[in-house]
Amino acid sequence: MRAPRFSPEAIAFLRGLKRHNNREWFNARKAQYEELVRAPMLDVVERLGVDFQKFAPELAAGPRSLFRIYRDTRFSTDKSPYKTQVSAVFPNKQLPKHGGAGLYMEVAPGWVWVGGGLYAPDTPMLHKVREHIASNLRRFRSIVESPAFRPRILLRELIVDDLQVLPEWRLQRALRLTRAILEATVREAQLHGARPLFVAPLFEPEPELVRELLEGLPHVAVRLAPERILPWDGHPDPRGARQIADAIVAALQRPPEESSWR
Repeated sequence: MRAPRFSPEAIAFLRGLKRHNNREWFNARKAQYEELVRAPMLDVVERLGVDFQKFAPELAAGPRSLFRIYRDTRFSTDKSPYKTQVSAVFPNKQLPKHGGAGLYMEVAPGWVWVGGGLYAPDTPMLHKVREHIASNLRRFRSIVESPAFRPRILLRELIVDDLQVLPEWRLQRALRLTRAILEATVREAQLHGARPLFVAPLFEPEPELVRELLEGLPHVAVRLAPERILPWDGHPDPRGARQIADAIVAALQRPPEESSWR
């Protein structure tokens, strides 16, 4: 079986859709989408269905693996009607939707993204996963600390790169929305008699974005040394987590009006 692939015309179509994300543009070119984007993705899924038999026969791969190109905009401030990537999910055949771990992939003009894991696990499932990791911690650490597992690009680096190219109007809109959510959280906490406190772990020396978001809100910023970052995922190590916990305790011991930028 010849390896399926996306043509340059497919990537050009997705770039065009990103620039012209409206129904008029898409409907006039829907046949191109079917031929250039959806059909090659179906070929990829079909090939994966064959390959999975060798190493993950429990995963399902078929036409239903594909995500629709149409976005669900009901609860989003971004009303763009179409996704600008093509994607698919490969769940466990024996489990209900989101009932266990699976694989996911997407193809966009700027990247190909492949990942695996649990999507929005419910509380009982999350407890089982944590208990299994705790019971097999040595094996877990041998996997995530191996050189082959460590990512070449960390999530925070992707975020920084994305912010550098984000249009100013989109960045400001995102800041306004995030700020409104934070302010609403403070009001809701106070309404229920709780004391709000936001915690911002910082790994970079100039957190202007965080400062702008949290200015005037009850918060504590904890600056962590680079050696306190786990090399494989960018989260704090145990000493870094303890530093964060100590900062939270210290902030809560002060009168509320003194909990500010440190």
